[in-house]
Amino acid sequence: MLTPAPVPNRRAAALQKKLRAAIEARVVRWAWAKGEAWPNTPYEVERLGLRRAKPFSRAPARPVRGTVAVGLDSEDHVIVKRAHQTDGVAEAFFERRGDVVDEHYFFVGEPRCTVRRYLYARGYAAFSVSGALPRR
Repeated sequence: MLTPAPVPNRRAAALQKKLRAAIEARVVRWAWAKGEAWPNTPYEVERLGLRRAKPFSRAPARPVRGTVAVGLDSEDHVIVKRAHQTDGVAEAFFERRGDVVDEHYFFVGEPRCTVRRYLYARGYAAFSVSGALPRR
């Protein structure tokens, strides 16, 4: 998988704001867990040597480091993911078009964005390509 380092980008903050407004408008419910409970690729958590987290029955009063919140659409697809980290919150927004899903991942505390495209086959991510927004 191609994984270039993300680059600082003047457009990243504007894109994050635009995606947050457009995609969060489609969220029908939120779910939370301490750790990764909704991986993007099959066995992603297990490959990293971790255990898949179990979702909380209700929202935490105050999210702590390691808490992950996901926004689900009407078809129960993850379209927003927020990972609460020591230094802030990292966000990812997912746009689905048929079997192709584009993920825009925004880093904590700086205007950087990495874009990853997943091609799904039989419900699982069969292929992904990563890259950074082009410099402008």
